[in-house]
This record gives sequence, C-alpha cells and structure tokens, in this order.
Amino acid sequence: MIAGKDVSELRNYKRGLSFRNDLVGLSTHLVLNAYREPYQPLFQQRFFAYFYVGIGVFYGRPKADLFRGEPGLDNMYYSWDDGTLRDKPRGEEDAQVVELDGDYETDLYSYMTQAAPGGGERTTQVNYSPWHIGVPLGAGIRYMVTKKVSLGVEFAYYSFFTDQLDNVSERYATYDEIAQAYPDDPDAQQIARYVSDPTGWGTDGTPSLYTSRRGNPGLVDAYSYLSFEVSYKFKRRPSRRSYVSL
Repeated sequence: MIAGKDVSELRNYKRGLSFRNDLVGLSTHLVLNAYREPYQPLFQQRFFAYFYVGIGVFYGRPKADLFRGEPGLDNMYYSWDDGTLRDKPRGEEDAQVVELDGDYETDLYSYMTQAAPGGGERTTQVNYSPWHIGVPLGAGIRYMVTKKVSLGVEFAYYSFFTDQLDNVSERYATYDEIAQAYPDDPDAQQIARYVSDPTGWGTDGTPSLYTSRRGNPGLVDAYSYLSFEVSYKFKRRPSRRSYVSL
C-alpha cells in the first residue's frame, strides 16, 4: 500500500519502466577539511568533517530486462491485471507465469522509446550520447581511532546535466512516429512499442488523455549514496639520498 492506494492502481507503477545503468567515469574534487583545531595533530582531535565538490565525465548506457533471452517477439514479458508476468498476452488461457531473468539485455538507446527533445515530432531515432557530465557533491565525518586507523561515513550526491540516464524523459513516441522510424518492418515496430511501453498501460499510441507523460525533461537525473569506510595509513620509509661532491 502506498498513500492509501493499492500499488497496482498507480499509473506510474503499472507502466513498468525500469532500467540499469553501469556508469564508469573519472572526476576531480575540491575538498575542504573542517578541523576543530587546525594546529593540533589529527589523531588527537579524533573527529573532523570534510566537504567536497567536483566535476566529472561518465560513460553509461541504460539497459532493461525486457526479454526472456534474446530480444524478439517470442520472448517478451506480458503484464497481466493480477500483477503477474506471463509468456503470452492477456486473456490467453494457456499463458504461464514467468519471472524476470535478471539479464538486462535491452539497450534502451538503441530503440525509439520517446518523442524528440523539446516536444517536437520526429520520424527518426535520436542518438543519445552515452557520455554524461556530472557534478559530485559530498560531505563526511572521519574518526581517528589511532594514528594509523580511522573510521568514516560519507554522503555523496551526483547531479548530471542530462535527463537521459534512465531513458525516461519526454513523452511517449506515438505509434505513427514509431512506424515512420521503422518503415516496412512491422516486427521492429512492435518491438519498439513494447520497449517504450512494456506493460501496455502507459500509452495507447496517440497523444490522448490516456497517455501519461513518460518523464519530466525539466528535472535532470541524479543519484546519491551513503558509504562507510575503514582506512589504514601505511608508514612510508624515508628515501635514501646520495650526494656527489665535485
């Protein structure tokens, strides 16, 4: 139950949109350490806080688990009114209940899932860039157990200059737009409709009242996490220096 309503009644839930994006990237941070006593050794202060802000570039393509094996019309999941997933469309008596296989095989950038940015109509697929600029923000507290051992907790928030990390941004592509993007290929059109609206409850293929917005392009994507750490400081051996007298 969510907010007093059955989850299956919520339109956003019934759309069945989900994704996975394995982001890989590099970032640089500017760190501010907040010491209680700037001239006192850290292990004597025990606690100190720090804050950071940075900039980074990340690579990632959103993927979804939409097929039982290779992408194809025979391997689609079908969402039923009772909340189950089955191997055949709603209403067929011999449809078997199935589970997601956990394999995120569908590259969402490879399909026409939504309308063109800005709300205009398009007849060809937009090639979204897998490269994303992100701004990491964070704060943490570190506790010095000894001179060499410390414990820490950190909260990080990454904000991006894109709303395409999850491929959920603009309105749904209409069936006419999908047909124009995949001309003379009814199988590709049906697969594209399915990838855009896996449950069939998100859109009826036209800009009607039944069709919900697929996303909100006015809000950029972001993610956050809380981490805990244990650090050990290794003692560095003093380097040997040689001198040559002339």
